[in-house]
Amino acid sequence: MPHPGFVYTDLQRNNKDTFGSVAANVYDLAGKMCAAKPEVGALNQLYCATSPEIEEKDIRGKYFVPVGHEMRPSPYALDEELQEKLWAFSEKLVLEKIKE
Repeated sequence: MPHPGFVYTDLQRNNKDTFGSVAANVYDLAGKMCAAKPEVGALNQLYCATSPEIEEKDIRGKYFVPVGHEMRPSPYALDEELQEKLWAFSEKLVLEKIKE
């Protein structure tokens, strides 16, 4: 699974409504100063989707961080009980939204 890292996209456009203007401004400033541009953020996904090495070595179920570096996920990501809870929560949330 490729992780793009901290990418400055337009996904934060509603942060002011969610977190308030101060937090939204701090996030916006941090994004402008520290985050990768979307063009750079996409490179890790592109690497995993197009790299001959991935196909040749039949690499599956691995975690990659920018750009193309395999990394072991955090213990939280490997916790099967938490995985099950997240799956159940996600299913419940989707079903609630579909009914609306």
